[in-house]
Amino acid sequence: MLGLPQPDSCETSEGVPFLRLEDDATDVTLFLTAIYDSRLFERPPAKTSYEAVAGILRLSTKYDVQYLRQRAILHLDTLFPLTLEEFATRNELRTIPPHKDLVFDASLLAREVDVLWILPQVLYIISNHPVGRILDGFLWNDSVKEMAEVDRNACIHALKAINTTIPNSLMGCFAVGAIDDCQSPTRCPADRCDWGSLLWKALSQTSCEVCLNSIRSEYEAMREEFWKNLPEVFGMPELNTLKAMRDAALSTPVA
Repeated sequence: MLGLPQPDSCETSEGVPFLRLEDDATDVTLFLTAIYDSRLFERPPAKTSYEAVAGILRLSTKYDVQYLRQRAILHLDTLFPLTLEEFATRNELRTIPPHKDLVFDASLLAREVDVLWILPQVLYIISNHPVGRILDGFLWNDSVKEMAEVDRNACIHALKAINTTIPNSLMGCFAVGAIDDCQSPTRCPADRCDWGSLLWKALSQTSCEVCLNSIRSEYEAMREEFWKNLPEVFGMPELNTLKAMRDAALSTPVA
């Protein structure tokens, strides 16, 4: 940061020049606070906020502060994990509380800071919103923002595939996990799980054990297959490639 070019004439304090950053003031405050005392921005399972994660991730990427970038990535991973098992239980694991339109802003953040492996999960959640929400933009910090055109189009094009595949995978609507615009984030995910459990219970009362086990196996296999193909649905690289991208980002040496 100290190597950033500065004007020939600039303000000084006791002969020391001020370092001027052309960054958002809130982001700078969060970033410098985390550098000054990294205990204020610990790895998961420590709790944090989306504002802190986004601000620190932006500037740690820009100024190549890898240990903070990696911590921010790990927090984002609790919201948008790569594995189906973790995604289904993300409401229990998340370190960032729900926030209206968070997922829409996350779609922009993912491209801005090159964490593309979260995009299939992000866009899948967005695709569960009404089409109008996807097309009309969203309000974030008192400003109207829009998704990247490529991601907005990907969501619209993916709707048919999602709406035909998920119903066929048996109770797919109960597997979405926490929805960031949910009005009752502590109750609704549990209620959906309860409904799913009730449907399985009904099947167990009307089907023999052999048939029930077969249905369960087919259901899990279809869910896994859908998850495996989810990146392709949104025009992203295959799942193994995304995992490799994530592993590379988290294995970058920390100075």
